[in-house]
Amino acid sequence: ALQNPALSGPVANAVYRGLITAKLGINFAHGLTNTTQVYVNVWPKLKKGYITHGLTDYLFSKNKQIGNRSVDELLAESGVTRDITSTEEYMGALPSTWKAFQEKALIFSRSSEQFNRGVALLSSYRQYLDEGMSHSMAMQNARDFVTETNFAFNRAGTPPLLRGPLM
Repeated sequence: ALQNPALSGPVANAVYRGLITAKLGINFAHGLTNTTQVYVNVWPKLKKGYITHGLTDYLFSKNKQIGNRSVDELLAESGVTRDITSTEEYMGALPSTWKAFQEKALIFSRSSEQFNRGVALLSSYRQYLDEGMSHSMAMQNARDFVTETNFAFNRAGTPPLLRGPLM
């Protein structure tokens, strides 16, 4: 099936779905370890104090305003918390019991990625606003910052080895 051009994509996706679920599914340790990206990748690239604001805004102040927008509005507008271990992107399975299991099994992975990306966005957005950027420029730069520090979670961000039939 992997040699058949019409079947190689769906077969590779099915294998990949199984590998992702087996490795990251129901894995609390992965979720906990993954949150260290905030301290390793994000914190060193921000000016002093902004990581604290980002953590506080993400964890405790969803109704708080940054500039003239709420934290929830900023996260929704940016789209960064949707750009995560999505079964739609990586694991394009049709609705099924298996897909529902995979969604639930990846809760720790998904939650830690939302945390990483949310904190990175809010921290950098606040810093860019304080540097005098407009909302649109600060948002664009903050999105770029999230991609730089937390990587792209889409097919383009997948290592080339995992994109081909030999994966």
